[in-house]
Amino acid sequence: MIDLQARRRWLVGACALLAPTAFVAGVANGPAAAATAASPCFDVDQFLGGAGHAGSGMATAGITGSPTLLWTSPSSGQMPASPAIVDGIAYVADGLLGTGAIRAIDTATGAELWNAPLPGQPFGSTVAVVDGLAVVGDIDGNLTAIDTATHGEAWTVALATTISSSPAVADGVLVINAEDTVYALDPVTGTTLWTFENGGDGGYTIESSAAIVDGIVFTTSIGGDGGTSLWALDAATGDEIWSYEPSQAGLGTPAYHDGTVYAGGPGGLVAVDAETGEEVWASPVGDVFSAPAVGDDLIIAHTNRDLVAVDAATGDEVWRADTGGSWSAPTLVDDVVYIGSNGMAFQQSVQLLDAATGEQIARIEGFGSVNSPVVVTGGAAYAATAKGLIAIGGAGPSSCAAAG
Repeated sequence: MIDLQARRRWLVGACALLAPTAFVAGVANGPAAAATAASPCFDVDQFLGGAGHAGSGMATAGITGSPTLLWTSPSSGQMPASPAIVDGIAYVADGLLGTGAIRAIDTATGAELWNAPLPGQPFGSTVAVVDGLAVVGDIDGNLTAIDTATHGEAWTVALATTISSSPAVADGVLVINAEDTVYALDPVTGTTLWTFENGGDGGYTIESSAAIVDGIVFTTSIGGDGGTSLWALDAATGDEIWSYEPSQAGLGTPAYHDGTVYAGGPGGLVAVDAETGEEVWASPVGDVFSAPAVGDDLIIAHTNRDLVAVDAATGDEVWRADTGGSWSAPTLVDDVVYIGSNGMAFQQSVQLLDAATGEQIARIEGFGSVNSPVVVTGGAAYAATAKGLIAIGGAGPSSCAAAG
């Protein structure tokens, strides 16, 4: 197991290498482009769009027209996790290597509305917004809920040495992976309901995030002690329903869609029947540790440097594209794949690709590394970068207004 000081030394070195570059490739320096009329946005209230992690674009509108930078909301350093977007407000954890906080940002203008301090520095944990609370984990192992109306702390619980996974909330239960354990909590009070030992994160700084759908928790282990790497648990009790052992131990964040759980690990992607735990297919596309984006016909995932699409029914590879390296999960919206790259400085960008072919449609760069999934809703894309939170829009409505 990697000790916390070693983790922090690694983070300092990593962030030093991820310094932002100058704007190029069609994105100008200076004032952001004026946003067109705002349109109501589909709420992306937690990691990867919902508690099932199928991808933030499953029920919303993507960018139309030529993409351009709308605004940047600056941060003091690398912003390490995706925002959650609810009623036209982006909630994002900020303050890596500084003072941790949850920031609330107006998606129409990029202006900060408020910020609330956290007991520790966030790293990799996307905020979940539920019942007026914004919940996030930090690198000191705390899980904290901030009241979005008063901006004060509602509760904090210390769960582990560090938390870099994202909370998932559904049906009155919050679940989060913290090192060797899945915790289920009451999202209103922070009271622990049950725990489950899932084999841990294997000493990695990045942990997989549990999913919860229809009363079932799906949890994986990146560095499992044994062969079992995926479990289905009763969300009310934590009792095991079934477990799955892939050909190579270790799976990343699972994504649920239409009765199937998809996950990536050493050697490729797997599809597992959500009811029985039986393998539907295994696709040897290469090492995958970020969650796949799930469409009706395609499953799209990163394998080291490449973005790969496979047939959702068979797992057969459909196309492969070099995107310059990424840790982030892709987002699939309106037949367009959005991906952030954290490769070398000349590769760092947000890219849009044709979901049918993998061909690049657009590339926006100049804000440094993008380590977390791009969130797409209301005609705009939002990415956490080395310079801060950015919004990218096109010719159509490209800012996210509060519904109603």
